[in-house]
Amino acid sequence: MRTRTFVGILGIALASSLAYSQQTPVVTAADYARAEKFLRDNVLPLVSGMGVQPTWLSGDRFGYRTTVGGQSQFILVDPARATRIQCSPETDRCGGALDPREVSRLQRQAQRGPGARAESLSPDGKRAAFIRNYNLWVREVSTGRETQLTTDGQKDFGYATDNAGWIKSDGPVVVWSADSRKIATFQQDERAVGEMYLVNIKVGHPQLQAWKYPLPGDSIIATIQRVVINVDTPRVIRFQMPPDAHRSTLCDHVICRGTEWADVEWYPDASHVAFVSTSRDHKHEVFRVADAGTGTVRDVFREDVATQYESGNGTVNWR
Repeated sequence: MRTRTFVGILGIALASSLAYSQQTPVVTAADYARAEKFLRDNVLPLVSGMGVQPTWLSGDRFGYRTTVGGQSQFILVDPARATRIQCSPETDRCGGALDPREVSRLQRQAQRGPGARAESLSPDGKRAAFIRNYNLWVREVSTGRETQLTTDGQKDFGYATDNAGWIKSDGPVVVWSADSRKIATFQQDERAVGEMYLVNIKVGHPQLQAWKYPLPGDSIIATIQRVVINVDTPRVIRFQMPPDAHRSTLCDHVICRGTEWADVEWYPDASHVAFVSTSRDHKHEVFRVADAGTGTVRDVFREDVATQYESGNGTVNWR
């Protein structure tokens, strides 16, 4: 009796297992194609109002970019006047409400936002700067025609390199002049800097990555050789000064807690570049002005502290 009961139970279990296996759905190519429609890049155009990152402007105003129906929009808000308008910083500077430097800041921040291309758009929106083979190039937005601006970039000694050792990107570190005819950037020297090794985590064989990463006490750290580049007729003007430490007044990187190259500001007429040189230990700061045509540098003032100098929270405060 017990044997018959056991056999009966076993038969029911086998039958249930067979029925379950027969009911297991078969995943087809059409199923995968349908699932792909829900991936981020396919869904974002269907969502409006995402990714709002406000940028404070002069006069206690702020602006932000958002998307509506997959199209980018810029909104300028004046809390004091309770106004909110949609406008275009690139075409008419929001009816003249923005100065060229504010337009440049907004564009640099937009280009470093989520999903942004590894390019830096000029203030007039006609050109985009990018890095290729350690050199800086520009692309005509309307035609796609590309022009090489520098020629002597090489591995670990490239132009506009965004690499602090602990963070990096493929985007160029540049500041356009307001007239879109010049670029302030640097050639970053990491050739003798020590390396840090990382192994990525993924299915299959891991890949070893080597990052240039100076450690405390190392005699050599990354340095930057500051330059101005004429875009119309490519020409590199090097600043007549020793290389700076790869530092800013805000952190151990040249881009800190924000989206723009800290401590660098063009004159409105693009004749000079104001910047700050920071020592490796952040104890010495020198405010300087460089002639964009000749590369001559003039020291304006300096500050020395016994501990560590920091010029602001999120953005420099010397402008």
